[in-house]
Formats: sequence, structure tokens, C-alpha cells
Amino acid sequence: MPVMMLKYVKATLITIDSATNTNTAGLIWTTNGNGTFQPGSELTLTPTYIPGSFDINLGTVTLTLTGTRKLPL
Repeated sequence: MPVMMLKYVKATLITIDSATNTNTAGLIWTTNGNGTFQPGSELTLTPTYIPGSFDINLGTVTLTLTGTRKLPL
């Protein structure tokens, strides 16, 4: 489960462009912060996260990418 910790969060939008995913049926991004993902982007490899006030005040947020297991054929 890849985890991306972003420090010094001051931006209004954060777009991830370096994630990879192999051999899974689907994926989803989650956060430990109080921000939100642009609708639908949390299901892609290039999500856009909108930091919440807690994220900005703390200056850090963790985004986690979780893949759904692909069933054998």
C-alpha cells in the first residue's frame, strides 16, 4: 500500500502525477486529513486533493493509495 506524505502543505490544490498501480482491479486514494479529493479523482492514479484547514495549519497530510485485489481468471 503506497503512502505519500506531503509536507509543508500550503497549496490550494495538490495533484499527484507519479503514482503507479499494477495487477489490481481498482484503486482508491484516502487521506488522514480533512481535505477532499476532486470528485472521481480519488479513483485514478492522478488524483487532485484540496487540502482542508487542518492540513494547511498542520503543514502536512498523508495520502494513501490502496489497490483492490484482482481475482484470478
